Amino acid sequence: MCSSDLDAQPNEPEVYNGLQDEDGAPDELPREEAPPPPKEFKNIVVEDTRIVFKKQILFATNSDKIVGQVSEEILDEASQALRERTEVTVQIEGHTDERGDDAKNKKLSKARAESVVAALVKRGIARSRLIPVGFGEERPLDPAHTPEAWEKNRRVEFNFVNPEK
Repeated sequence: MCSSDLDAQPNEPEVYNGLQDEDGAPDELPREEAPPPPKEFKNIVVEDTRIVFKKQILFATNSDKIVGQVSEEILDEASQALRERTEVTVQIEGHTDERGDDAKNKKLSKARAESVVAALVKRGIARSRLIPVGFGEERPLDPAHTPEAWEKNRRVEFNFVNPEK
């Protein structure tokens, strides 16, 4: 019996794309699986350069104390997302509305950012990956002088410092 009798495809070379086996048929390299789609969360959206909150982390009035079940859920989801993006460092930004003393607002926004950092560390995120910053009322989302604008402007933001995919 000659070797061509064993070859399933005698007119095709055995070695194709770098694989070689004993079946006599040309082979192709196995295809790489596509990466899984990004995880979807209830309260947050993970973007390339930041985490966007669908709802806000809430604090007690004039305090850095995090309050509410939704706030806890947001922090749980954010910590889960950060465990999946271990290559990023996150700037945790605290913001206040325009009411009150500027210096007091700056101090309060920094304290709130620190509280969020502490909550993430408690959930297993390395402190070295988190940079708390307080902006006070310096960066309003809405410049109006209304309760709706004040509510928008009181917030915490998560921005990636080194957003490499």
